[in-house]
Amino acid sequence: MEDQPLPICVAALYRFAPMANLPELRGHLLEQCQAQGIKGTLLIAPEGINGTIAGSDAGVAAVIKALRGLPGCAELDIKYSRTPDLPFQRMKVRIKREIVTMGQPHIDPLETGHYVTPQDWNALIADPDLVARMADGRAERSRCNSCNKCVAEMDRGGVRCVLA
Repeated sequence: MEDQPLPICVAALYRFAPMANLPELRGHLLEQCQAQGIKGTLLIAPEGINGTIAGSDAGVAAVIKALRGLPGCAELDIKYSRTPDLPFQRMKVRIKREIVTMGQPHIDPLETGHYVTPQDWNALIADPDLVARMADGRAERSRCNSCNKCVAEMDRGGVRCVLA
């Protein structure tokens, strides 16, 4: 017997992009997903979109095409996987204050730090002198005030203070 591909396509996705008119967008996305038989959850917020959806290949592709058509979402970050059964019971589109909860209203996820190459990443996160270099201007400053608890953020390309 030949190996059959798993029938259900799952797409985990996110994009930081300015979103406006969230109630109208919520209705539009819910209609798109329901029309394609898609199940899962999409979170929308002024800062962007985040979620996981599942369904047929054609249905997921149609919803992804609609999402990429939203302003700022052409470069939507998507990870695909497959499963034998539909992992979700229903489709939800929720409006949230943030798509990634940070609880820090002064942090704007649309403002990124400087790019760190993969080769420099391990050195950055292992540098015990990072806070001191930031304090005296030898490194790009984040929102850290020398707490020694700065963390490098891979998804945002910069450094932030965990106490900020």
